[in-house]
Amino acid sequence: ISVTDLRRLVEALQTPWVGICLDTVNSLGMAEGPELVIDELARHTVNLHVKDFVVRRISHQMGYTVEGAPAGKGQLNVPRLLDSLKAAGVSPNAILELWTPLQENLQQTIAMEQAWAVESIEFLRRYVPE
Repeated sequence: ISVTDLRRLVEALQTPWVGICLDTVNSLGMAEGPELVIDELARHTVNLHVKDFVVRRISHQMGYTVEGAPAGKGQLNVPRLLDSLKAAGVSPNAILELWTPLQENLQQTIAMEQAWAVESIEFLRRYVPE
């Protein structure tokens, strides 16, 4: 569903009991970038998924991959995201969501996810008070 349709749906319901779980990456599947998602949905946000990402060209130059990244190491402008939510007058709860790429085995994947979690929390503490 497009972010515009989602915004219209929430606004049409006219109830404080319905809000948005803002995830700036999921809408890439609709060819909608983070700026549009934030602009359209910030004021309705009750839950935030902080999920950084990197878009890269595939080696044969015919397409892209979207991969996770530790918070602050990808293409998500986290300060802009948080400033936009504050400007919209919302203070949602937040979940750090990591798209950790699979490694050679489960133990390596878990170790990478742990390292990314620590790095991401250190980065986010600069912007979010305890």
